[in-house]
Amino acid sequence: MEHVLLSHAAIRSAAVVAAPHDRLGQVPVAFVTVRPDRRGPGLTEELHRLCAQRLARYKRPTVIQIAAALPTGPTGKVLHRTLRAGLSPQVGSR
Repeated sequence: MEHVLLSHAAIRSAAVVAAPHDRLGQVPVAFVTVRPDRRGPGLTEELHRLCAQRLARYKRPTVIQIAAALPTGPTGKVLHRTLRAGLSPQVGSR
């Protein structure tokens, strides 16, 4: 899923985590950072359309959040656990 988001020219980095969902158990939620020269309105809708074209329905992020930065560890890897811990219980149920 992350590779689809990263294929968009405006996206600098992306991470997808599982959010709890009342009926489905878990759903994907994406966090992205945007290149400074590519910010603009409608980007999240554009990313949702891109995911709809390239991903099966169950793999599509239910929410795409634009973040200033993604949390990383000492090795530079994204800390998915930190992103998951910051989700509110209602995020996946949208």
